[in-house]
Amino acid sequence: MTYRSVVVMATLVLATPAFAPPDDLKMTPQGFCVVMRLLSDRLANNLMVIERKFEHYLFHLPNQFHEKVQKLDGNSHWIDAGAGEARAMAGYAERLKRDGKDIPKLTALAMKRPENVPLLAEAAAGSARFRYLEGKVEDADPAKLGQADLITDLFGPFTYTDRMDLVLLSYLKLAKEGGTIVLSPSQDEPLSRDFRYPPLEMFSAPMRFVGLRNRMTLEKWFRSIEGIKVEHVGAGVALTRTGAPIKIPEMEPAFFVSTDDVPTRQVKLTGKFLTYP
Repeated sequence: MTYRSVVVMATLVLATPAFAPPDDLKMTPQGFCVVMRLLSDRLANNLMVIERKFEHYLFHLPNQFHEKVQKLDGNSHWIDAGAGEARAMAGYAERLKRDGKDIPKLTALAMKRPENVPLLAEAAAGSARFRYLEGKVEDADPAKLGQADLITDLFGPFTYTDRMDLVLLSYLKLAKEGGTIVLSPSQDEPLSRDFRYPPLEMFSAPMRFVGLRNRMTLEKWFRSIEGIKVEHVGAGVALTRTGAPIKIPEMEPAFFVSTDDVPTRQVKLTGKFLTYP
């Protein structure tokens, strides 16, 4: 059995509402354990795409990214979560140098710094303007990291987590008042789609919210959050932190399956809230 066929089988099994395989598909408990080990290897070994360039950010992220990044100056701060090799920041810094403009403070975040890869961003921006930090974004300390004018997540932590609420809360803590957070949690599907079973779509992140008010789309979840202004919802999301206290509907994972690209996730709303401050 190939790796891809194992992934497809696992997704089919977990995509059914009863969490049981269809009549024509059987899997032993031992086989299921093998499947889950294979699916977790990708995240554990840092096998995500890590070489996206600045042009990819301009293409995939909403226009709010382009508008915000053009306004950054030497006193601004850009945090890129899931930055990989930080090539986006390298390309951005090279453009500014070419145009004779000041380079803002650039912070790249990732679970693990790529090995044996020269960080072009450090060469382009200089060590005084660029830094690379390892670890979970949920553990980032705003007091040490500094708050940002722009936070980006292009198929990064928000795409791969089973607790989108915690990741978003971390971003909001790191954002200045008026700061912009730009996310791209799904590669193909608009977030306003009402996702349903079966979530067998290898290049999107379908999910179903159960609780509070029956089914809720990801777009409605964003719009229910207090303390932010939703600037754009489509192929990506652009949010602005307002001065109001943050109140996010809390989630808990129903199931989470990692595929070759992005995970299939389903969550439940607990009826509780994450708040800050």
